[in-house]
Amino acid sequence: MNASVPADAFASSITTSWQRIFAGEHVLQSGTDLQITCGDTFGAHEDGMLLLPVSGPARALLRPSLAARLQLDASSHCTLQQLRQRMADIGSHTHGADRVFHFPEATLLALAVQPSADNIRPLDSTDADAFSRFQAHASEEDLDAAWVELDHWRVFGAFEGGRLVAAGSMYPWQLDPTLADTGVLTLADARGRGHACRLVQAMAVAALSAGLQPQYRCQLDNTVSLLTAERAGMRAFADWDILLAAD
Repeated sequence: MNASVPADAFASSITTSWQRIFAGEHVLQSGTDLQITCGDTFGAHEDGMLLLPVSGPARALLRPSLAARLQLDASSHCTLQQLRQRMADIGSHTHGADRVFHFPEATLLALAVQPSADNIRPLDSTDADAFSRFQAHASEEDLDAAWVELDHWRVFGAFEGGRLVAAGSMYPWQLDPTLADTGVLTLADARGRGHACRLVQAMAVAALSAGLQPQYRCQLDNTVSLLTAERAGMRAFADWDILLAAD
């Protein structure tokens, strides 16, 4: 890596992926603080997306009908605060932001040459019984929040005394398949021992070896997940939110 690149810099492909996600079909505003594009590829209950990066301009991708309701066109110019105010004025709501984490490029490359923990390995169909027992000991709330499944693209497990106590899975993200979205879950009686962090790291190396960039998302009020990402070596890239369609 070039010595002039900061040690905490993300790979350029990550920024490129997010720019692609928010490219839309045409541009309404291209400012240094806020970029607004239009597109019509959302689900039935979605009207757009917002991205608030740690560095760089905020981005909004809006369904054309929502842009019209917000009185936005190619001659418009507004700040993020003004955009939010217009959304509030018409009763537009968001799902609630996810914080998006990625590994700095140097951190990920360093992980790739380190040996993995002895108690962590990939899981496959031969682990179905162990995975079923693992799920049976997890709460429905935790299972829903983590969404770790044995049939995902890559799955890893952490073991204690032969028992599966933590599992993580990832899959190429539907919004951009060059990003590998990650979920991880540790059973309540095995928390606090670093299993989740080591799983996130192992999955990140697997994603990198397959040519994908690992990604981790969690709600802003999920303190445990936020700490897991940070302790694993990931850094916040942006807050990402969905604009909900009107009822």
